[in-house]
Amino acid sequence: MYCTITFGRIIIVNTIVSLIIGTLIMGLSLEKEVKRKLIRTFIKYILPFCVILFVVIYNISNMRQSEKSDPILFGEQFYSYLTVVILLMDNNLAYIDNNQYSTYGVIFLKGILNFLMAFGRKFGIRFPLFEQASSIIIHTEEYVPVFPGRVYNAFVSIFFAFYVDFREFGVFLGSAFYGWIMCKYFKEIHTKNIKAIAIYLWLMQSLVKSFFRWEFVRMDYCLAFIWLMIWIRKKYILSDNTQIDIG
Repeated sequence: MYCTITFGRIIIVNTIVSLIIGTLIMGLSLEKEVKRKLIRTFIKYILPFCVILFVVIYNISNMRQSEKSDPILFGEQFYSYLTVVILLMDNNLAYIDNNQYSTYGVIFLKGILNFLMAFGRKFGIRFPLFEQASSIIIHTEEYVPVFPGRVYNAFVSIFFAFYVDFREFGVFLGSAFYGWIMCKYFKEIHTKNIKAIAIYLWLMQSLVKSFFRWEFVRMDYCLAFIWLMIWIRKKYILSDNTQIDIG
């Protein structure tokens, strides 16, 4: 429904990535016969489904071309998305430096703060740094001419959020922390803990969009983690593909 209404493509990409990674994780340390069944299932069902999703992405990309820009081919769109990040980030960094903005960790945690401030505003609570962070994010949504006849917005990468918070130190610290978290849960998926696998796939969504923005500025993304922690129980997948529920 979300994809139909918004012509969203990233959520479809996340689905493809999650299906492939989830299958690979499930295949680790399984018995040979079970692994063969998993491979057959992947080839018969998951791979064709991923191909269908790719076709959907292709069609959505052609349908969703901005009215502000001249139409281009799918391959050119893909190339442009990979190359505009530096230019858009540089443009927005100039805006940050010229106005001497610093949010001191607020953008890093903005997804959670969005939820808290939704209640805080009802009681008249104001948080100037939060408002500043919101205005900065809104600024990144403004369209900027990049290629002849083409304008782009929003693609500023995760490093932009780190820089706005604590400048170069923020880029170093934020990247190190994010890398540590990804590494931690990558190692935990080998334990076959289903909750750890779910968290890793959730984190992979932010990695897929890392060239786009720091995904943790979104309240819905952070709330997804809370729901994940509440509803997914800690289970372990055994080599025979059975599960042990340990609560």
